[in-house]
Amino acid sequence: MAVVRSGWNWLVADGHRCRPGEGIAYCHIGVRETPGGPTAAFLRERRDLQAVIATPVGGVVRHRPASGGLLDRLEFFLWNPDTAIADIEVAGDAQGDVVARVSIAAGLRIAELAGDNTGLQSGWHARNRAWVDAPGAWGTLLCAGTCEAAGVIKGARGGCLELMQAVAGPAHVVYWDDAPLALTARSLLEAAERDADANAAIGADLAGVIGPAANPTDWMFGAALLTQLQASPLSERCEVTADGGVAHTAAPDALLLSIANEGRQRLRHRQLGYQIYMHAFRVDDAGPATRAWLRDAFEPVKVTLEAVRDDYLALIRQARVARPGATILIMNALSSDASEDLPNFVGLDAPLGELVSSVGRKEANLMLHDLAREADIDIVDVDLIAAGLGARDHLPDTVHGSAAMHDEVRAEVLRLLRARSVPGFAPSAFS
Repeated sequence: MAVVRSGWNWLVADGHRCRPGEGIAYCHIGVRETPGGPTAAFLRERRDLQAVIATPVGGVVRHRPASGGLLDRLEFFLWNPDTAIADIEVAGDAQGDVVARVSIAAGLRIAELAGDNTGLQSGWHARNRAWVDAPGAWGTLLCAGTCEAAGVIKGARGGCLELMQAVAGPAHVVYWDDAPLALTARSLLEAAERDADANAAIGADLAGVIGPAANPTDWMFGAALLTQLQASPLSERCEVTADGGVAHTAAPDALLLSIANEGRQRLRHRQLGYQIYMHAFRVDDAGPATRAWLRDAFEPVKVTLEAVRDDYLALIRQARVARPGATILIMNALSSDASEDLPNFVGLDAPLGELVSSVGRKEANLMLHDLAREADIDIVDVDLIAAGLGARDHLPDTVHGSAAMHDEVRAEVLRLLRARSVPGFAPSAFS
């Protein structure tokens, strides 16, 4: 196989004073088959592979001339590790390793046409991932996509830059998006249990929706939904670059979940039996044929906290069968809400958790504490972090956080992974 690349795209301006380990540029890469060689790798992600160069030293970055235009987006150049893309002016002599660090970012498109190679990990992806190679045992962190974790995992600029800078490696991070499905513990379990026939039945059922009454929004929504339903994040084994070649990851060493993904009312397919949960705004964004299908082909199912706990326990067992001792991290919820102005709860019928959102979140957090004692999991205490930073400024709607919030939660995730000795996530020299 041969590796080809585009020109270089800058992540920092000319004259920027970079920190050691900071990503300064990326290129689009492709893998080509060579006569008589092995089959090319990364076939499902072949249009969305990118290499990020991080400088091993701090200093002032001076760009070397770039090709510009489409040459910076398309792979026309053979990869040459000796190519110099920038000069770095350092104070005194550079200390330590002066070899640039390379991490890889990859995206699995919802459909081949859903591409946009104008930025780092730009485009419409069902799944994003990134990895950095290094000596030692690989570790994989799988995140079931949720709004509050997107900035934590993918970072402010995409490509998981902050995570890749912070870990020694070899480490692999996978983020499954929540558009349109929020990945509940139940949906992850069901996806792992479905076989090819069950996936085909889901596809055939959904194909009946995309008919004469469907509009373009229905088609787009259906493509995203089918991509998610026919995937199995728990059992997926991904390709990574390792030791100058290609390797496959094993079962995830750690899962990052969120209690916010566990909706208290889901939809169950009347004939096929699988359950889905979507945030209300996702349903509003669907086309008319899709909304009719969701109304007619599904029945609403009320989900108790006890049912969520049981789903978590089943998922934990499944993860630890595939990877004995797998680390499970669950993000809790902000328990307060500045927008609530109820002076008291007199006159409200029990259970209050179904009527007052902050009470419901408090109950969910208490359930997680019980689960942590029972199943040996770790809680990512979003509630405490938000209280420390100031929830009104850093988590104003209880879900979507500021950059500072993302940085603090990311640091806590890494602390918990390191406390559990998850391979690959030890601190890097740049942490």
